[in-house]
Amino acid sequence: ALPLPSLLDSLHFMGFQADFEGKSDRFQLRGDFTDGKGNANLDLAVHLAGLNSTYEGRLGIRGFHLGRWLGDRQMGQLDMDVFLQASGDRVENLKARIKGAMQRLDYRGYAYGPLQVNGDYALRIFEGRLDSDDPNACFNFSGLVDMRHAVPRYDFEANIDELDFKALGMSREEWACSGQVKWSGSGQKPDDLQGQLRGTDIGLSRSGK
Repeated sequence: ALPLPSLLDSLHFMGFQADFEGKSDRFQLRGDFTDGKGNANLDLAVHLAGLNSTYEGRLGIRGFHLGRWLGDRQMGQLDMDVFLQASGDRVENLKARIKGAMQRLDYRGYAYGPLQVNGDYALRIFEGRLDSDDPNACFNFSGLVDMRHAVPRYDFEANIDELDFKALGMSREEWACSGQVKWSGSGQKPDDLQGQLRGTDIGLSRSGK
């Protein structure tokens, strides 16, 4: 974790403003945050009614430099919008839907985007999908995490149209790959993950070869 003093030293300015409207069981919260270069704004509506509690909101991020916050020089600017709809008052009855549009994410000198993120959570099962229309990283990824068991179970699938390693700053030579990868398994932490990995129609090419 990045120590707070080091984080604050990396920032030239930080401001936050919030507005609260409503009662303790039904309210609207709006907030704006800036670090002098980027900004984030939150709009959240909450209705607390036990099992019938609802939450609906939006988070918008523009020009945020993730590297300064995470202490990672390889991370750069982030521009995205996230929308949330949820209901319930406990993990056991929580239902949630997340939709996100990431216009830009800088990593290792390359600006990824656009990307679409969608996720649904219900009855301790999460299903999500990531679609990338980036010309040098064109793929879709879907996954399911089942937390109803003592050991969580996973199912992941990636369909890769093209990953251009040189354009993405991962290789000095012009290598690219495509194909389909599936993984099914279980585990509680990275050290004890086990499962089956399958690759189909995997292609690896080098320009001029």
